[in-house]
Amino acid sequence: MNYIQILSDCWAYGTSYLPLCGFPTWAAALLPSLGGGEVISMGTRSFRVVQKLGEGGYAVVYLVSQLATAEHPHPDPELRALKRVLVHSEEHFDAVQQEMFVHSAVQHHPNILPLLDYSCSEGGASGAASAPVPALVIPPAPLPQPAFTLGPAAAATAGAAPSQPVGRDGDVGSIVPQSAVPGASLGRGDRVACFLFPVFRDGTLASELDRLGGAGQLLPTADVLSVFCQLANAVAHINAHGYAHRDIKPLNVLIAINPDHPASRQRQQTQQQRGGLDNAGARGGGGGGRMDVGDLEAGVALTWPRGDSDIGHRYRCVLMDFGSARARRLQVATRGQALQIQEDAEAHCSAPYRAPELFDVPSPGSLDFAAADVWALGASLFHVMYGEPPFARAMNAAGGSLALAVLNCAIGWPRPPSPTYPPELHQLVQSAMAPEPSARPSAAQLAEMAAALVLKDLQDPAPQQLGITSGQPKR
Repeated sequence: MNYIQILSDCWAYGTSYLPLCGFPTWAAALLPSLGGGEVISMGTRSFRVVQKLGEGGYAVVYLVSQLATAEHPHPDPELRALKRVLVHSEEHFDAVQQEMFVHSAVQHHPNILPLLDYSCSEGGASGAASAPVPALVIPPAPLPQPAFTLGPAAAATAGAAPSQPVGRDGDVGSIVPQSAVPGASLGRGDRVACFLFPVFRDGTLASELDRLGGAGQLLPTADVLSVFCQLANAVAHINAHGYAHRDIKPLNVLIAINPDHPASRQRQQTQQQRGGLDNAGARGGGGGGRMDVGDLEAGVALTWPRGDSDIGHRYRCVLMDFGSARARRLQVATRGQALQIQEDAEAHCSAPYRAPELFDVPSPGSLDFAAADVWALGASLFHVMYGEPPFARAMNAAGGSLALAVLNCAIGWPRPPSPTYPPELHQLVQSAMAPEPSARPSAAQLAEMAAALVLKDLQDPAPQQLGITSGQPKR
């Protein structure tokens, strides 16, 4: 490998490609401090941009390295992912703080993306985050009081919250009103919110499923159940704290590939034979393959947790993106309020995984978003099994209506001779996707059901080309 050429190229491009060329992580973190990349301030810490990972709407995600400052003379040697959001209105500011608040409240779980830090600052002319206003974001202690009785473990972390404003969906107040913050008289469009995460280099679960589908492969049953157990446990943790995620889907799940799993070793050997870049050098211990810039997301640590590799799990999963999270229970008093909730669900809950009660919100009545999370878990399980959402055929059919397919629960089960998973997994999907919310198990119960199936050592699907049709599961 020509390191002189690598150094020249990296310097020329603002060190953007250091993580892509097999360079050690410590070197990738050190050289940006000497380069000319943009510097982003976050409270008393400063970060230099190594690489833009992606953007959408008002947010941009960067790969960053921390710089040495007077307050932090020994910067974090690890590369981090920093999401910077341009706050364009007071309503957007409230939404960003809601996301910060909920994420920080529920992050202490092995299957939830850690939120390392967050801040809201005045934006300079260039849009760089500077002049921090730490009072604008109040750490979540105590938590907002949810609209149901917490168990002993959760109650220990949730004190009696003061009176808080109610959001658009009747959210329990997790927003600090701007008027209550001294010196917070900022106009529209002059604030920048920043979220700091560990770096994740193995991509999303959705991208992994796409890769497998492109190779004509299905996940072994044990891997499907392992992934689902992790997600169900994460959702159960969120729901137990009085919140609902409301946008559960494989695209919002990050994976860390176990380098000691036989499938990972085989993948690395195959790519080495093809002359590709070994992922152990480029990713610091994930699966094989050259790191795709578009597949980089904020997420879990670079290396598989020590000791977990002996368990035999192929993936470690973490749930991310709490921009749609709300308090889990909501009273719907009028039809007008029901229509507002439907409109909000259209904006924040991805349609292929959205529960039927969010397509047609009943009124008057009560709504438990935790039940909608369970529906989304079932839809995500189907996607993990068969590589696409359960209503993909209805979405692609001429004149097909996704809403009608969801309301009728017209799941697109595969028919013979296409490979199918054992009936027990189909029943797990059907339990989670029961049309009536009260008939669905809780996320914790789903996790227990999946764990019980793991002990049965169920057979794998036949490794044949998959075709999806609408109908009932194979018996």
